Amino acid sequence: MAVTYCYRVIAREFKHLKRIETALAKKRKAEGQKAGGKARHGDSSLAENLPPSSDARDLAAAQLGISGKTAEKLEAVVDVIDQADVAGDTKRAAELRDALNTKSASAAIGLVQKKTPPKEKLLSLNRMASGNNAA
Repeated sequence: MAVTYCYRVIAREFKHLKRIETALAKKRKAEGQKAGGKARHGDSSLAENLPPSSDARDLAAAQLGISGKTAEKLEAVVDVIDQADVAGDTKRAAELRDALNTKSASAAIGLVQKKTPPKEKLLSLNRMASGNNAA
């Protein structure tokens, strides 16, 4: 029997897996730099069986069966839902949850971008682009 997770759980799992994959990528990079020479160019046991896109975001998302882009959208929307809950804006949090559960991550991120003031929207998009979703 397959287990179905809600988008909020997937987003939180993605955030955790991305942290792990980022740490592993830093370790691989440091080992590759230490090895030097041919090992640095993939002629060594350091080379793992990584997919063509070995970006930490994509590796973490692949473990959840979604694309990296979709995972980042989910992460961003869930962060906004959490912020709305903390601020007591239950109407906005419910609206975003509904969009995630009945529509898609793209629809939900559209609502986030539509209702966010221009300055906050710009900061949010910059954080998404840089991979840093912390406030």
